[in-house]
Amino acid sequence: MRLFNESILHPWLISDTFWKTDPNVGNWNPAFDTLETEDAYLLRGDVPGSSSQDFSVKVESSVLTLQGERTLENKDTEMRYSRRERAYGKFVRRFQLPKEVDEAAIQASYVNGVLELRLPKKEPLDNTRLIPVN
Repeated sequence: MRLFNESILHPWLISDTFWKTDPNVGNWNPAFDTLETEDAYLLRGDVPGSSSQDFSVKVESSVLTLQGERTLENKDTEMRYSRRERAYGKFVRRFQLPKEVDEAAIQASYVNGVLELRLPKKEPLDNTRLIPVN
């Protein structure tokens, strides 16, 4: 049970019903933290045992879609698991981006089992215009 609704804490995240793993794709979701700095939003997710080639990140209509896969690291047929708790398989996560994100400048990196997406904010436009009174 969740104590907080993520849409209240992070209104730009797509609701649970939309971003949970597609049942036709896989059976797990990596957990992501969302952080905000003065000039960007950061998404950080734990996906140990993967490589950067295991991920696909795309943006369409202000929705960031992250797809990936974590594979079983040892498929040795001579070994049998007595217990397996770690999840493997494909996953899909989707995030509705805030208006201030510069979609063309999004960056992704994968270091030490952590996938990080940097979502830079656009420079604020000064739409102030003085209107002369005649």
